[in-house]
Amino acid sequence: MPFLDGERTPNRPYARGMLTDLTSATTRHEMARAFLEGPLLSLLSGRDAIRSFGIRCEGTITVVGGGARSRATLQLLADLSGDTVTVPDTDEATARGACVQAAAVAAELDVDAMVALSHRWAPRARTTVLPRDTGRDIDSVRRNWARAAAVDVLDRPVTQ
Repeated sequence: MPFLDGERTPNRPYARGMLTDLTSATTRHEMARAFLEGPLLSLLSGRDAIRSFGIRCEGTITVVGGGARSRATLQLLADLSGDTVTVPDTDEATARGACVQAAAVAAELDVDAMVALSHRWAPRARTTVLPRDTGRDIDSVRRNWARAAAVDVLDRPVTQ
């Protein structure tokens, strides 16, 4: 399930969803998981794109916002990424991150110093979720999502 109501990044405002590989044996649980996994796989695809430019994106994934309130969503992200997922123990994580960026720019820090500064200013984790071995072929799940997300018919405006 790549998209439901468009996608912000990349700019695909008309992107819609698609379910593939359904059979009469597909369960409600699998359908619900697909709805949650679609946006998470999109986020991971973005991270992969950033990595393709040689930018380091390793370590713990930090989650803020609405998705951070769902333990199931956090667990799915950990399982799909293979990385530990944390929720910071702060109510204004986005503002705090902007402050770290501003301080790094104002101090003209290089990348390593910027990373060190962000670690010094990082709040403790409120929640930590470790990836599990679910027995699923996650590489296959990610490849299937990428194939579905690439279908151009998903980007056509809906006409009433």
